Amino acid sequence: MQEAQFNHSVGMAMNRITENLSRDQRICMEVSNCLREGGSCYLLMKNREEWASMGTMIRKDLNYYGINLDFEFDAENQTLTGNGNSRRLTLKESRILKLLASSGGNLVKREEVMIEVWGESDYYTGRSLDVFVSKIRGYLREDPSISITTIPTVGYILEIKPK
Repeated sequence: MQEAQFNHSVGMAMNRITENLSRDQRICMEVSNCLREGGSCYLLMKNREEWASMGTMIRKDLNYYGINLDFEFDAENQTLTGNGNSRRLTLKESRILKLLASSGGNLVKREEVMIEVWGESDYYTGRSLDVFVSKIRGYLREDPSISITTIPTVGYILEIKPK
């Protein structure tokens, strides 16, 4: 699948997800109440049946457009789940992966990661970062559509390619 076609499929899937979620009045009420109170809808709903049904609905809609998500990353609980296995990440692994995942496929500078995760940027921190990125690559190895590209001395890009 070409990148433009993949992006179109993602857009169509997101429209379908929004449409399906808006039909479920219970979910709409929960989210509406949560937003009115200024809370986190995720924290409110994550252990509820509604949250599980939303996850199922989203997966079905993504699969309808040929988008398979083999891994799920939960930064709050520091878990990476894929292929039926769940792995608990260290705090540093989780923070690094969160920075990469939230970049939207853009370059994340090494120095930015080191400052954010370790609070400093020096030679030894850089070597530690290399080790942690290598470990994260190993965790994601089972899915060839996900990769972390290194731009030497500059930073990293988390890439998710169409399957």
